[in-house]
Amino acid sequence: MKNNPLLNALTTLRKIGRSTPRAEANAQPLADKPAAKLPPLASTDLPNPTGIGIPAAQGKSRFEQLVMQNDYLGDAAGVAQLQPSKKPIILLGELVFASLEKSPIRKGFLPQPPRSLGKILRIGKQRHMYVQIHETLLNVEKRVRFSLAVDSILRYGRKQKGRCIIINGSHSVDETYISLYTFDKGELVKISEKILVSADNFRYDTEVRQLLDQHSHPDTRLIWTNPLLPVDYPGLILAKDTPFAKATSTRLTRHTAHHGLRQMALPAGLAIVALVGYAATVASDVARFNAVKHDYQRLAAAGPTSIESLDLLRARDQWMKSGNPLQQQLPNLDKLLIAVGSHPDWRITELTLGESDQMEGPNTEQAAKQAVKVIQFKLRVQRQPDVAPLDQAQPILAELASSTGITLRLVPQGWQEAHEGNQTWLSLTIKSGSGESPTAKL
Repeated sequence: MKNNPLLNALTTLRKIGRSTPRAEANAQPLADKPAAKLPPLASTDLPNPTGIGIPAAQGKSRFEQLVMQNDYLGDAAGVAQLQPSKKPIILLGELVFASLEKSPIRKGFLPQPPRSLGKILRIGKQRHMYVQIHETLLNVEKRVRFSLAVDSILRYGRKQKGRCIIINGSHSVDETYISLYTFDKGELVKISEKILVSADNFRYDTEVRQLLDQHSHPDTRLIWTNPLLPVDYPGLILAKDTPFAKATSTRLTRHTAHHGLRQMALPAGLAIVALVGYAATVASDVARFNAVKHDYQRLAAAGPTSIESLDLLRARDQWMKSGNPLQQQLPNLDKLLIAVGSHPDWRITELTLGESDQMEGPNTEQAAKQAVKVIQFKLRVQRQPDVAPLDQAQPILAELASSTGITLRLVPQGWQEAHEGNQTWLSLTIKSGSGESPTAKL
């Protein structure tokens, strides 16, 4: 078989990819590695791999470009080497498992209190995020403080607008553990996990790009966080340590029920206080209403205290039961407006509806029934020269009385002349009267 130069070059590249210092130092399986060789991951402890995908002119490997402000731990083999630190160690990767569904407990894991995904005071069924941690974490010295990455990501995701996917994870010698948290308008809707090759493998860049391509959508922002190595991808947001800037210590426990009760103590207490305050407010309003109701019933039972009060109540009752007298004048008013509107030069400048003085006598109800409905209005017409005002008003009143069927008369001194520019106008004050047949009187 002849030597193939292209095949020989490819074989040489593969040997170089497998012979990185990190891969040689950790060639044994994960279960057989001594715990002392994997301390928590920090920026100063990262090895210097081959720097695949980084131009040689930059002079920095992929790990050297990763700057972290926190200590992260995502490998179970590094738990035994933990030392107390000022900041809590952020747990992620294979040490923490989170899901939105209550799933069976994984072997070697311990369940933690579920995280509520709704508001604290929301009444009714709420969604939760269920968390499990590796059991070896509870064997660590008590002075070592921990913080779960999922808690910080949940707080950070609730502040995001629109739809986004926060990508978190950790690197180990043999693989890269990826967790994807999908948020929609600040609500966590999906959690998924992926396992890629190690960052030293020459296929790492390809697998990362394929992962981002699968989740890249126009309406979705992709957010990349530490301690994952920074990557160059269009539109990718490098959040780095931002989600974990305010990470707080979390107490890990073996007894989720006991811890869950303490966790629910504050919401339950606030709910009880709110219910007590609401009940007190309602009781106070009911007491005031009952007092007013009692006073009303007492006054109603006593009745009027004088004859004047009784007469006033009767008058008000009669007025409320009687019809509106103005409505009875609307038909006549409609006829009057039609008659005046048929003359372009006639204008009604003032209109009053009312009743004439009631007839005097002992029977006031009878007098009220016999009260005359009165329409009084001022009519403006163009003044005719060489004609007396009363002579001009006579045919006008006769025409209106004939058209409307209403008895009309001119009130005493009910005419006036007005000059506007070159024209003279005659204003007539006309009042309706009583009578069986329509007449016009001056």
